[in-house]
Amino acid sequence: MPTSVRIALPFLLAGASLLSLAACDQTPEPTVPRERSFLSVIHAYDELNAIDVELESFSVKKTVADGLTFSNTWPAEGYASLLSEAGAGIQDTGVIIRLKDWRSKDAVSPDRVISIVPGRKSTVGIIDSMGVPDVIQIVDDYDTPAPGRANLRFMNLCHLYPAVNLVSQNDSISIERINYLLASKFLSFPAGTYDLYFRHSFTGRNVDSIMNIRLDARKTYNVFLTQDGTRPEHGITEFE
Repeated sequence: MPTSVRIALPFLLAGASLLSLAACDQTPEPTVPRERSFLSVIHAYDELNAIDVELESFSVKKTVADGLTFSNTWPAEGYASLLSEAGAGIQDTGVIIRLKDWRSKDAVSPDRVISIVPGRKSTVGIIDSMGVPDVIQIVDDYDTPAPGRANLRFMNLCHLYPAVNLVSQNDSISIERINYLLASKFLSFPAGTYDLYFRHSFTGRNVDSIMNIRLDARKTYNVFLTQDGTRPEHGITEFE
């Protein structure tokens, strides 16, 4: 099940509450119809060991991930659950995402805007953009896997290689030529235990691996590759 992260931010549109991220305090429930949105954040920028992630809308700010460490995701499993107004005409809103050094609390990159859409799942990757942290957002579009199957997606966040394949030892999993800062679709594979290899798309050389990984039936997984200095670094998130 998606992880429900309780935060409170009023996101306003035409004077109405557009978005509130659920909060541990006793924030009154809005009376408008609402629909959940879901967000996952990957820390793939190796120059900072830990980053704070702050969201802002209409000058209201909230740190949603405090000290997110390199090659990990927030939340650790699933998604942060956001409550969005679902009234007629509301399709999207821009939310500022701000990255800060965990120790100094100083901003480490320009503010960026991400889309929050009622009912939509998305993943934000914190990536290396010419030595400066930046973000990309990818929509997570998938259905619940069939019995005996698992969903798997591969994101290439590693600037060391222009394109990477993700393959299993017996080639029953094969996701080919994912360019830097792009991602595959969520693909369905038989549930089971795999040895996965990240393979340079042009030389055919294996550059990293995940050994003996279990993909459970009816589960959805996001595998990503980034870099730690000059060596590749991988991670995996189980969504639900």
